[in-house]
Amino acid sequence: MILTVGSPRFVQLHETYLVSVTNLTFSWSQTSGVTVELANANSINVTFLAPAVSTVSTLVFTLTVSNDAGESSDQVVININPGPTVDSITIEEASWKSGKGSGTLTVIASTNVASSQLFATDPDVDTIAMTSLGSGRFQALVSIRPSPVLVTITSSLGASVTVPVS
Repeated sequence: MILTVGSPRFVQLHETYLVSVTNLTFSWSQTSGVTVELANANSINVTFLAPAVSTVSTLVFTLTVSNDAGESSDQVVININPGPTVDSITIEEASWKSGKGSGTLTVIASTNVASSQLFATDPDVDTIAMTSLGSGRFQALVSIRPSPVLVTITSSLGASVTVPVS
């Protein structure tokens, strides 16, 4: 089983058995990986909260089923992948300068993830892709009238910030 986890989430493990046997007991235990707390570890179904991880992590569980005739065990291996990269946006400048009949909105912003793309928008302007200045810095120059009050910068990875225009 492979999970991609950006934040902790509940996981349910269960086994299926095809025998009609009474007096079965079940016991789940974790044998390796980041320690998680198992809920209902003595039932056929067990749940745990999968941890958020920054690198691929492997959890190994053992299920032991027993009755008067003996016991049998099997392992379940779960690989947990890190969730998507979270980025942040820093605004260096959001200004408007009047010109001949209109004005220019200048936005300079940076992001902590170089592979991200930034976009600028306000209620009077369609979303525009900002031009890369290199090293995670971006710029937008937009001819607009009247002066916008706010501008929203969003990234291709999901970060968003709204700032006043000076």
